[in-house]
Amino acid sequence: KTRTGIKDTVIWNKLYKFQRDGVLGAIEKIEKYNGCIIADSVGLGKTFEALAIIKYYELRNDRVLVLCPKRLRENWTLYTINDTRNILVKDRFNFDVLNHTDLSRYNGRSGEINLETINWGNYDLVVIDESHNFRNNPPRKDGITRYSRLMNDIIRSGVKTKVLMLSATPVN
Repeated sequence: KTRTGIKDTVIWNKLYKFQRDGVLGAIEKIEKYNGCIIADSVGLGKTFEALAIIKYYELRNDRVLVLCPKRLRENWTLYTINDTRNILVKDRFNFDVLNHTDLSRYNGRSGEINLETINWGNYDLVVIDESHNFRNNPPRKDGITRYSRLMNDIIRSGVKTKVLMLSATPVN
């Protein structure tokens, strides 16, 4: 794993030892099982752990999508832009960010992404922040659920997609 250069990144050097251990463990699980959940309490650094995992996959030239609630969007997009508030600007993150609600839409824009032309099946890694929001898949008469769209259009279609789920409420 160190051959990717992950230990030379700004994000890696911002992590505490317990977070580094968590990142390496999560990468191992993602590689072995194609998925992992990081379920820490609020404030223990799940976002930074996820950013380190994202950087690992980006260093392998993998394409990454972050799905998050709309209210948390800027928490993620900040790390992809040239902004004075971006303390990780030297890592040059290049992942896409979409809202959970974008899975219910088929047109329009979400930030810079055109939802009509996006290639949903072309992501190697999907990071789902607040993943407990996808715990239920109740049937809908008016179309498919976000959960179904996530599974069918992103995870199962196209390239083999790995999943990292983040949640502070793992019981859900």
